[in-house]
Amino acid sequence: MQEQRALRRHHLDKRSTVMSHRLYANCQVRNISPTGACIELDSRAVLPASVRLPMPNCGTASAKLVWQRGKLAGVMFNEPLNGEVLTQYIDVRAPIRQERQVARDLASTIGKPAARAHLRLIDCSAD
Repeated sequence: MQEQRALRRHHLDKRSTVMSHRLYANCQVRNISPTGACIELDSRAVLPASVRLPMPNCGTASAKLVWQRGKLAGVMFNEPLNGEVLTQYIDVRAPIRQERQVARDLASTIGKPAARAHLRLIDCSAD
């Protein structure tokens, strides 16, 4: 069978929820692309035509149900996800990499000892 999708899917196994005004169901996001996702529900629920998929640290994507077979469902996002949001959602280490890059930039600007002291102050102020 030949792949007919225009955009590449990113395979993952990420816990999430799918919501509507009448439904809140736990699921696994099996794959995602800028235009949609395949989800597997934890229980047999019939999804409504319009749903929302929360993406931690990235917001919530509104989507339309395209197909559903038992616990598996395909949704198409109302607005395509931009590359930055998609990368952040797929890669749970993205925020850590961003923090490390900030630390490297700071160290190159003000020196390593001063950067370490500054970053410790930031960590303490987060509590």
